[in-house]
Amino acid sequence: MSNDKEMEKKLEKGIDIDAETLKADCFPIETCETIEGNVTKPIQIGKNIKVCEIKADIEVNRRKTVRLWGQVKDCNGIPVRCALVKLVREITLGKYSRYIGIAHTITDCLGFYQFEIGIPEGDEKPKYRVIAGKAATGKEIEIKDLECDPCKDSCPYVK
Repeated sequence: MSNDKEMEKKLEKGIDIDAETLKADCFPIETCETIEGNVTKPIQIGKNIKVCEIKADIEVNRRKTVRLWGQVKDCNGIPVRCALVKLVREITLGKYSRYIGIAHTITDCLGFYQFEIGIPEGDEKPKYRVIAGKAATGKEIEIKDLECDPCKDSCPYVK
């Protein structure tokens, strides 16, 4: 498609548009690019709010990225689903190094994970590490005794 007007006309007429053309025209994102999110002003919502819907547009910036991805497998080569995977960045302070958390995710049913890492500006070349772990699984117990019932009592923990 050459422009948005041409696509609109085809969509109005019900003409089939292949998925690749639609993707290319609707999502013109450069290869290895992501957007940096932004934060809205505080949105205060209380019990006396008089609207049912709030629109909060967000302005973003585009940035070059690298996708880091992989698969978590156990010692027998079996994919590990629902493993916690953390991305940490090395911070060097003199002769010592420490790591700070950058992001975390959970593996899918085949053990795959992915992160988008923003390419630093200038000559900086940060080092990253990926750490995987999984909590123990098995039988669990359920705690049913509650200190208060917010539906019946005035509960100091629930406001």
